[in-house]
Amino acid sequence: MIGAARAVAADAVSHLVTAWCTLRIHSPEAAPRPRTTTPSLRGEIRAGLAYTWSHPVIGPLVTTNAITSTILAGTSAIWVVYLIRELHWSSQMFALVMSIGASGGFLASPRSPAGRARHAPRDTGLALGIARRMST
Repeated sequence: MIGAARAVAADAVSHLVTAWCTLRIHSPEAAPRPRTTTPSLRGEIRAGLAYTWSHPVIGPLVTTNAITSTILAGTSAIWVVYLIRELHWSSQMFALVMSIGASGGFLASPRSPAGRARHAPRDTGLALGIARRMST
C-alpha cells in the first residue's frame, strides 16, 4: 500500500500533467455551424434514438442490452428476497455467494483469447494458483 497522502499526491500530479498536456494543444477549433432552428431537448432525444434504432449494429445491441438488463435486475431483486426470506440465508451467506460469482468471472477472464493476449502466462498461473489456495 502506498498510503492516503501519496495516493492524493499522485492524483494531484496526474491532474497537473493532464492540464499541462491540454494547454499544449494549439489547434484552433472550427466554428460551429449556425443553427437554423432552436433545438428542443425532446427533438434531440428523438433524433438520437431514431439514429440508434435505425443503425444495423448499434440498434440491436442497445435493444438487447436494455431487455437483458431489465430482466436481470428484476431477477436479482426477486432472488434476494427468495434466498433471505424463503431459504433463510443470512446476509453474510448471500454476500459470500455473490462475491464468489463475481470472482469467477474475474478469474476466468485471463483464460479468454483477449485475456491471454493481454496477460502473460505467468500472471494467469498466479491468479489460478491463488484461486486454488482460496478454494481449499
